[in-house]
Amino acid sequence: VDEIEGNKEIVITDADDFDPVNVTRDPALDYSPAWSPDGSTIAFYSTYREEIQEPDPDDPADANLFTTSTDGTDLRQITSGVDEDVDPAWSPTGEWIYFSRAYSQWDLYRVHPDGSHLEQLTSTPKIDEEQVRLLEDGTIALVVSKRGDSRIALLTDSGIVPVTDGPSDRSVSVVPL
Repeated sequence: VDEIEGNKEIVITDADDFDPVNVTRDPALDYSPAWSPDGSTIAFYSTYREEIQEPDPDDPADANLFTTSTDGTDLRQITSGVDEDVDPAWSPTGEWIYFSRAYSQWDLYRVHPDGSHLEQLTSTPKIDEEQVRLLEDGTIALVVSKRGDSRIALLTDSGIVPVTDGPSDRSVSVVPL
């Protein structure tokens, strides 16, 4: 993500030859790019919605998920509504895009890249699930928060299992070995 003329845009470049390509070109604020496993598509969230001509960057309810090809063509809105849909993460097979949605609280959802089969995966009153990341084996890691106490956890068949015990673990990073 780069700021171009005061606007957050998705920009890619070759690591060897700095020749940036502006993937998104719109008045919206674009964040959190996530590459598909095959490298052909980027999922991101944006303050733009189709029915809003001049998006309000201060209104988080305008945040929805989009996909685009790596050259900026084939832009698709894959979620919509008044919720805040953020921080997309692809499944290892590319079949799903996982993300956090805020309505009255943050919960974990997933959707197919074409916008079909939206599924809510968590519904835990008074606990927020954010910053989802998927490990190569498909394990789901995320940050869970309750009244400012945040921990890194795994989503398992048995539910959410904390893996850290610090009171302020705020982000999950996945580093391939």
